[in-house]
Amino acid sequence: MADLVEDVGEEEQTEEPEVKKGFLTLPKIIIIAAVVLLLGGGFLGFKSMGSGKGEVPDPFLYELEDPVVVGVRGTSHTRTLMCKIWLKLESEAMVEEIEKKKPEFIDMLVRILQKYKIEELDYVGQNKVRRDVEDEFNLNLDSGKVLKVFFTEFLIR
Repeated sequence: MADLVEDVGEEEQTEEPEVKKGFLTLPKIIIIAAVVLLLGGGFLGFKSMGSGKGEVPDPFLYELEDPVVVGVRGTSHTRTLMCKIWLKLESEAMVEEIEKKKPEFIDMLVRILQKYKIEELDYVGQNKVRRDVEDEFNLNLDSGKVLKVFFTEFLIR
């Protein structure tokens, strides 16, 4: 019986593999990677601030004062869409051209809004309307371009 106990004791000792602990363990690797990413991000952020030379002038925000109201397609014109728009322009110098062509731009906006059915005017549809307005306005501008279109109101009644 003593032999059995000795054999079991020897088996237990031989089953344990020797584990060598190295310098780089998983937690250390994760910490090092996080530090490298943070330092890299900080460096890129610092570099993106620029030195002030050759910077593009700040864009200018312009509001089309009156809200545009159109009948919504597919509702027998029983529902209306009212939207108020701001334009992000390349420069303030573009305002004069937009003011001069304002009736054309309002007409373009009405035509764009009237082509959408009520089902298409969800969040994704609003983004498509934004792109359509931006593209159409840019085609008709001589001095600069519209960088972005913002809806401050977009109501279907």
